Amino acid sequence: MFFGGKNGGQTWSFDLLIAVVIFIIVVGVFYAFLSDDRNESDPEQLQENAKSVSRLLNCDVSPSDFCVIQNGEIIESRLNALAAMDEAQLAEKGLLGSFCIYFEDNDGNIVPVGVGGDQAGIGSPDFELAAGLPCNGTI
Repeated sequence: MFFGGKNGGQTWSFDLLIAVVIFIIVVGVFYAFLSDDRNESDPEQLQENAKSVSRLLNCDVSPSDFCVIQNGEIIESRLNALAAMDEAQLAEKGLLGSFCIYFEDNDGNIVPVGVGGDQAGIGSPDFELAAGLPCNGTI
């Protein structure tokens, strides 16, 4: 007999069942490694993203295309260039994820940015800085 006797069919079925289970586990593990494991609602991840963006903005810490603050002063030309970029361009330069860069004065008022000085912030319009005012909206 091809399956090796009286119980050969049962052995073959059991081997097939084990093979299918192993295949499902391997596919699950493979998918878990390939999936995006960043959880943007995790407070620790959000804090780490904020630190990363703030390091990129500080020329004293990280001289890059994004640095706009040097010796505690804002470099307006760099800030305007940064404000002119859309989310895709910012992502190409290394600013990944959803974020909003904005400035407040001592009274807590939003300081406009951009070439025209009318943009609330730089980043994702998914963030609201005030009621109905998206991050990159016009003030």
